[in-house]
Parts: sequence; C-alpha cells; structure tokens
Amino acid sequence: MEKNIDFSINTVSSFYIMLDYYSDSNPSGRIICEETSVCQSFFGMTKLIKLINEKVEENCVYSTQSDNLFVKEVKATSEWNRFSQVEEFDFNKKKGHIATFNIKILFNQRKSWQGIIKWLDDNSQLCFRSVLELINLIDNVAVNVINEQCYTK
Repeated sequence: MEKNIDFSINTVSSFYIMLDYYSDSNPSGRIICEETSVCQSFFGMTKLIKLINEKVEENCVYSTQSDNLFVKEVKATSEWNRFSQVEEFDFNKKKGHIATFNIKILFNQRKSWQGIIKWLDDNSQLCFRSVLELINLIDNVAVNVINEQCYTK
C-alpha cells in the first residue's frame, strides 16, 4: 500500500474494521461506525458491505431529478479530532486478530464508493475507486497476513 495520503479530509462515512477470522475469501470480525461508535459483528464480505452501505446511505441525500449526490454536512473539525483521539487511545483494545483497517468513504458516485483505506497494523494506506477495489484490497491484506503467519510458525 502507498504512504503519505492526506487522511484528515472530511468524509461521507468512516469505519474501523477489525478482521478476526478469514477463510476462503470469507472474512468475519467487527465493524465500528466512527460517527456513532456502534460496534457490530459481521460474518462474510456481503454482510460487511451491507453494514457499510447502510451508514453511507444515511449520510447522503440524493436529488430526485438525477443521480447527483449531495453530502450532508460533516461534523465540525474540533469534534472530529476529539473523537479520533479517543478511538486511537482505544485502538490496542479493539485490534483485529488478522488485520485492522480504517476506511473513509469520501464519495458515493455511480452507485459505488470512493475513498481511502488505511491498514493500521502496517500504517500504510491506499485510495480505492470502487467497492470491488476495496474488497480486493482487504482480501489481499488478509491473504498476505495469513501466509506470513503460516511461514513464521
């Protein structure tokens, strides 16, 4: 993953994903919505995507005349920074067994998401242009971590 991407920009939605188990491209773990601090378990990529999509849809308003997207106002910067510091403080308690990600959805265009994924265990980050690309990035990290664990045993 690339480094040095501005991760402090305003977002449509932001999530922490703690990947605890991964087998045959089927992840399970926990997801925390950064805006609400609500934690939910997921079993499978489909459930993970549905959980993210629910929050993305809550934070977006669509024009009735076209597919144009209008993003609701994002929380004030001071609240955002204060909340991020609390999450960083609790990070060690909420770490995934396989990997932990912070995903920021910046746009929701053409029925897909664009944003930034940050792999917190490695402190690397990369932009994604679609839900499929996001899935592939999570999948690649999980497979690499599991392969490394197998070789080090």
